[in-house]
Amino acid sequence: AWGPYPPVDSNGTFQRWEGQLDEVGTYSVCWCGADGHSCAIPEDFTVRLGKMRISERVDCELTDWWVAQDCDRPCGGGDVYLRRAIRRREAGGGLPCPGMDGLAMTQKCNMEPCPLARVDIARTEPATVTAGSPFVVHVEGHWFDPS
Repeated sequence: AWGPYPPVDSNGTFQRWEGQLDEVGTYSVCWCGADGHSCAIPEDFTVRLGKMRISERVDCELTDWWVAQDCDRPCGGGDVYLRRAIRRREAGGGLPCPGMDGLAMTQKCNMEPCPLARVDIARTEPATVTAGSPFVVHVEGHWFDPS
């Protein structure tokens, strides 16, 4: 409990005390009435200022990371998007929860090189290409990387 201790900081408009309450609960905040009081016993503190609630210290608690968006490439290096959520908010002066930027992150994934492309069939349309005429090349195979 607090008592008649001198303030740790003071000027003409404010005074600041430091104290420690180790028990969770609601406490009355009182001021010593001074006039004729020694301010040495609890009964001298007659001016009621209000109530103060001391809460249990609870740190922010987060979930584990989960994959919110799978890797955007099967090989050759991509990005996977991870998220986590707040399971319990801080209270009583506990460690605070991160902002939105601390609840999401991107990591590199599928860093192994892609296999070399294999062309099985290549053909043109029309089958005979002539100078000055448009044509399309169709290529079929495996492991093409369109990016």
